[in-house]
Amino acid sequence: MRTGKLLIFAASFTMTCAFFLNFCDLLFACGCESLWAKAADHCNVHQNHGRRCPFCARGLAGYGSVFAAMVIPQAWISFRKRPMRWQVRLAAAIAAFPVTGTALGLAMGIYDGYWNG
Repeated sequence: MRTGKLLIFAASFTMTCAFFLNFCDLLFACGCESLWAKAADHCNVHQNHGRRCPFCARGLAGYGSVFAAMVIPQAWISFRKRPMRWQVRLAAAIAAFPVTGTALGLAMGIYDGYWNG
């Protein structure tokens, strides 16, 4: 049973790792690309003017905190003791990434005034 929960977490964590930058660009249209493309090389955080991506603009520690904030709910869903079919647990753990990421991205974007004029 524990191995199954670990595999569910590993699958959801892998999805988050693989698509985090794509999701960042989806929210902020910042220029981030897939890890296998140019990653964050074209993110607007590297420009000297204009808007700065709320996820990328906080440095390595901030970026890591944003990533952790998306992964912690996945771990909680994956390892919680409540009985759940593995398919439901996997779907919920995977869905936690865009749900948590959207809430966090909206909060950070609004706080930073990213979409203002």
